[in-house]
Amino acid sequence: MSESAFSIAYVDPAHNVAATARSGFALIWRDGDASSHDEPVTVTATPHGWDAGLPGGLNLQFVRISHPVELGGMRATLCSVGTGLGVISEIHDPPHWQDLDATRYVCALFDAQNAVLAFARRPAGSAGHGEELVVGHLWADGELKGIEDTRLSTIYDGEGRPRQSSLELWLPGEDFPRRAFGRVTAGASLALEGLDVHAAVLDWEMEQREGTGLYELTVREPAPAAA
Repeated sequence: MSESAFSIAYVDPAHNVAATARSGFALIWRDGDASSHDEPVTVTATPHGWDAGLPGGLNLQFVRISHPVELGGMRATLCSVGTGLGVISEIHDPPHWQDLDATRYVCALFDAQNAVLAFARRPAGSAGHGEELVVGHLWADGELKGIEDTRLSTIYDGEGRPRQSSLELWLPGEDFPRRAFGRVTAGASLALEGLDVHAAVLDWEMEQREGTGLYELTVREPAPAAA
């Protein structure tokens, strides 16, 4: 897959390690401290999933535990990764930034049978996240549930970085949404080719389950003023 665009999300609470990566950069957290890398990241298909090579000697074996799902231009697959969990996503329709102000990617990973993925695109010129196009997926006890409406809310600090997040997942035939709540435990920000990226590790709670996940907010930088 290294010849295709991809996204990696990885969390291992047992060893206090987490990472988010693309082909040309990676953010890695160890014991809450973030390091950014602009070195190549490799992803190679294996019979059971993928081998990923991240900077700093972080070599990971992703083993599929779900069928892929469509997630806002990506085909995302849940995986087990040693004592942790992760998501490998093949990006077949990358964001068209001339038409967007921001994207938000969230994963809340509880165990091999319970997880939530969400992706939101905010059209250019929209008033706020209320106009976002949001898609979400829920695995509950190993079953992929259909979601009619995914609502993603976030509390930011004064510099626009996520501090807390919540998800409401409305399923067909259910009178109340299934809710998940996340609190940031570590974060980092960086600039990438006209984009500001605010990424964070979160502790998640959902239906008496506790998990860990990632939140990635990418915002298009304002165009420079005309001379």
